[in-house]
Amino acid sequence: MAALDATASRRICSVRLHAPKGHTMNTNGQQPHILCVNHPPDILALQKSIFEEEGFKVTTQSRLDKDLDAVVALAPDVITIDYMWRSSDDEWVFLTMLTMDRRTRQIPIILCTGAVREARELQEHLASLGIRVVLKPFDVDHLMNVVREALGKTAAEGGSVISPLQ
Repeated sequence: MAALDATASRRICSVRLHAPKGHTMNTNGQQPHILCVNHPPDILALQKSIFEEEGFKVTTQSRLDKDLDAVVALAPDVITIDYMWRSSDDEWVFLTMLTMDRRTRQIPIILCTGAVREARELQEHLASLGIRVVLKPFDVDHLMNVVREALGKTAAEGGSVISPLQ
């Protein structure tokens, strides 16, 4: 498994060269909860390990559960989604529902994507929804900074597309 994690790490992020920055607490003084959605199980396991190392409680899903009640029941402080633009609009519709529903609109959403062109095209719209974007490949420390920033600012307060879209 170690070789798989190293390979996965090279694909999605750079190697961390220093110790973690410390643990973060949510607004209730508890361990923050991240709902992490990613398609390949090896990448999902790597992300879970990274977030847990940083002190987060992590719930993982290999695909986005499109049930708002299920998301509400999980009560995540942040949602990270490995977003792939496809011909189906189901994921986009659900993301919009998350940002509009009174029970979930305060949950910051971070899209991790390699779809640079699509992210550029939708940059203003994503920012208006409070959805942050981290482009792949990304640095782990950058992702953690975006997550920490998201914990300090709710989506309704005006999230932004964090990664520079060049």
